[in-house]
Amino acid sequence: MQQVISKINFLPSDAIITVNSTMVSNIFKKTTETTSSSMFYNFNIVEFKLRKIRNLNDNWDGYGSQRITENTIKKSQFFAKYLRNLDFINPTPNSGIMFEYKNGKKELILEIYDSMFDFAKVDGDNVEEFYGLIFNETEIINLIKWLNDDI
Repeated sequence: MQQVISKINFLPSDAIITVNSTMVSNIFKKTTETTSSSMFYNFNIVEFKLRKIRNLNDNWDGYGSQRITENTIKKSQFFAKYLRNLDFINPTPNSGIMFEYKNGKKELILEIYDSMFDFAKVDGDNVEEFYGLIFNETEIINLIKWLNDDI
């Protein structure tokens, strides 16, 4: 039985990606951490979507956008290791990858580029936005901890 994973809006045909459980389990077999099965499953989905993004060529959106770099993919994979709930992942026209996550009334919108990142934290009516930050693994982990109520 196939399960609909996500509607991918960046493909010209507005395609729906479907996979079965065997395909999902084969997407990303290697892990160096012990994780809960739901976190591992979520990481498989993210890795699957990142592989699709990795295969995009220049002009993937029909408006001249450049291909997403391998460095951006690797930084996104680092970020994805710490996720619990994925709401949205898409390439952006400015060669980034955007992630959106929600946890109750909190929301994190993060766009990762080669050497920097932007993010917005939403907590109810409180919104904080930061642009052009130098990529910093500790800061990314702190954002995820904030979203997951770990700090």
